[in-house]
Amino acid sequence: GEENQGNYKVTFVKGILTITKSTDIDVVPEPGDDAEKMDAESKSITVVYDGKPHTVKGKATVAGAKIEYSTNGGSTWSEIAPVRTDAGSVSFSIRASADNYETVTKSGYTLTVTPKDATVKTGSATKPYDGTALTNDEASIEGLVTGETATVTANGSQTAVGSSENGYSIAWGTAKEGNYTITEELGTLTVTEAE
Repeated sequence: GEENQGNYKVTFVKGILTITKSTDIDVVPEPGDDAEKMDAESKSITVVYDGKPHTVKGKATVAGAKIEYSTNGGSTWSEIAPVRTDAGSVSFSIRASADNYETVTKSGYTLTVTPKDATVKTGSATKPYDGTALTNDEASIEGLVTGETATVTANGSQTAVGSSENGYSIAWGTAKEGNYTITEELGTLTVTEAE
C-alpha cells in the first residue's frame, strides 16, 4: 500500500521466507545377492573367497540421490563402489547427496573376503629297512575354486627304521596362496626293521 494512510505513516518491512535443506535423507549399504547379510552390530559384510568380485552399493532413501564411496577416511570420494575379489578387507564410508537435502555420510563399514578352505593330501608307504629312502609320490590338493590351479609335490623321505610324515611343497599356478587356508592330511612313511 501507500506510505500515507490517513493519520498514520506506514513503514513497510519485507519479511524473508527461508527454506532450509531437509535432513530427511539416509543411506545404507546393500550387499550383493551372493553376499552374506550385513552384520548390523559390527557393520561388516563377510564372504568366503570364491574367485568372484564382491562389492557393496549404497541405497539412499531419497530417489535420485548421488551415492559416493570413500576408502581413505573421506579424503577422496568416488561413485565407484568398493570391490574385493582376493582375500582381505577394505574399510569404507558411504555418502548420499541430493538437491534440497543435507548430505549424509555413514562410516565404519568393512567388506571382508576370507580365505577358502583347501585340503592337501599325501600318500603313505611302508617297507622293511634296506638302506634306501622310502618315498611316496601321491599328492593332491582339493577345494580350489573351479578353474584355478596349484601343483602339490610330495617330498617326504624315510631311510632309517622309524616313521615320518610325507611332507609336500606347493607350486601355486593360477591360484593364489593367500586366498586359501590349507588343511593337511599327510601320509606316513614307515621303515620297519629288516627281517
